[in-house]
Amino acid sequence: SNDIFICFSSGSKQHLGKVAFIKSDTEYYAGGFMGIIRVKNNNEPKYFFQLLNTLLRQSIRDIGSGSNINNLSGVINGIKIPLPPKKTQEKIVVEIEKIEKKELKSFENVEKLKGEITNIIQNLSSNNKKNLSDIAENWDNKRKPVTKGDRTKGKYPYYGASGIVDYVSDFLLNDTVLLISEDGANLKSRVYPIAFTASGKIWVNNHAHILKFENNATHKLVELYINQMDISEYITGQAQPKLNQNNLNNIKIPLPTIEQQEKIVKEIYKIEIKINTLEKQIAEIPKLKEAILKKYLE
Repeated sequence: SNDIFICFSSGSKQHLGKVAFIKSDTEYYAGGFMGIIRVKNNNEPKYFFQLLNTLLRQSIRDIGSGSNINNLSGVINGIKIPLPPKKTQEKIVVEIEKIEKKELKSFENVEKLKGEITNIIQNLSSNNKKNLSDIAENWDNKRKPVTKGDRTKGKYPYYGASGIVDYVSDFLLNDTVLLISEDGANLKSRVYPIAFTASGKIWVNNHAHILKFENNATHKLVELYINQMDISEYITGQAQPKLNQNNLNNIKIPLPTIEQQEKIVKEIYKIEIKINTLEKQIAEIPKLKEAILKKYLE
């Protein structure tokens, strides 16, 4: 217990120096790219963890060396640790843990609210189903792929199968549309949403289908429904999963009347506002932790 696991080696600077605190005794092994920090001289381990996870995070990334694999071995010992008295270390930990309790509560509330949206979408299944082609216009003929070497850098989002992949100097559409992944492993793994809204001046390549809806509420419900549903029966290919246009058009979507759709979406928007508020609060937590450390250390 009270050990700190740290990522000593990684091909990504973002992962280098990531830490995890081991709260209680457990059987574990550290892989070749991992290191273990054990605090000495009766200092507070959680203080060191908070320091490594906040104020010193970027410093540790910056000292990583290596041509292909970023490495902390041989240089981590050179990191200077501000070392206040143990009572001060403990005060810092107590204050930060109060914030972390609030953070955990916020995370739990976000998940609860997302669950409410999930239930709303699942309840749509009692409605009559329509083919996607009957409720949306397919604009695949408007998309155009451009290889990376032929793109001119600019301010307009260039969309692919899982979202924005680049920014280019021109646009194909100036509208609000629903993009749905056409190919890629994510169609099966579902790590990222396969349906996502794109608005304004945009460019779309041939890895995402483009759908245009007459009604914003229908657009919203279809986006949420497709991101929840199992579409495996519509996917072809094993090594290269693909959702072709014909199969996309035949996806069945359960929808109530337009009036009911608008009522449902209003309720969803209310929930999403609460989620956004909580997520903004969560995003501020690292700054609050740093402020506590600086209060005692500067």
